[in-house]
Amino acid sequence: MKAFSQLSLFHINPSLVPSINIWETSLQKHAIPLLLDLSIAEQGFAPPYDFSDQMVITAQNSWKIQLRKEKRLLPASVLRQESERKIKEIEEKEHRQLSIKDKKALKQRVLDELLPRAFSQTSTIEAIYISDKGFLLVNQAQANKREELLSYLRQALGSFEAALISCDKAATDLMSQWLLDDGSLPSDLVIGNYCELKNIANIKSVSRFVNQDIQSKEVVGILKKDHFVSQLALIWQDKLRFILCEDFSLKSIQYVEKQQAIEIDPNDALTFQWLFAQDLTSLYEILIKAAGGLKRDEY
Repeated sequence: MKAFSQLSLFHINPSLVPSINIWETSLQKHAIPLLLDLSIAEQGFAPPYDFSDQMVITAQNSWKIQLRKEKRLLPASVLRQESERKIKEIEEKEHRQLSIKDKKALKQRVLDELLPRAFSQTSTIEAIYISDKGFLLVNQAQANKREELLSYLRQALGSFEAALISCDKAATDLMSQWLLDDGSLPSDLVIGNYCELKNIANIKSVSRFVNQDIQSKEVVGILKKDHFVSQLALIWQDKLRFILCEDFSLKSIQYVEKQQAIEIDPNDALTFQWLFAQDLTSLYEILIKAAGGLKRDEY
């Protein structure tokens, strides 16, 4: 497997989480259907690895799952052009104007003809559940995408209460504090070379500083005046680079020294899954502690 490039963390009460056998059975029942010739798109759960048919792959305390979507690539312009061509052809041949109803029916026939020949595109959203911590690591930082996975999990498992982590101190306050005083950083973290500042009065006003000293007088001066930090590049234990965002999600996650897992060998993939899950769990525990801990309603 590859390391997640972006991540959102959800907290779940472990005592309310169904057993792994229930996960497996439930996700199998909500597997992605076969994309038939006349189907535009299908979505559902799929095995996260090619070497196994299981929907939930375990490595120590980590359970990995995958939501998959297959969609036919048929541009609206192609459908419109072909429909217009056929409408014109029929009207000229029969010397009459087609009704709205006839045009609609013809467009559907054209769609049925084009779909089987259209290429399909596959996209996935993956997640790893840390069973002893109640952490759900979702490989998405976009709110609508991560909610897509949670929605399918709720359909499959029934009641599934997962809350995006919320701490006593906001991520924006934490990052602003660190940029003003890196001495307040946890010992395992170092500030990187990127940050994003937003204007307090107008959050659409954004200043980005890339590949430069983001602790310079210029940047700190803007921050002190009327801005807050909305994104901050950090390095954890000289091992993992990432950008922390204002909702505690992470993006641009990279190992400092490139690590790879061989998909062909199940043992390598599972070892990497467990180690990566351990790294992200440790990192998030540091961030949560620095932010004063999870809010009580997270439990």
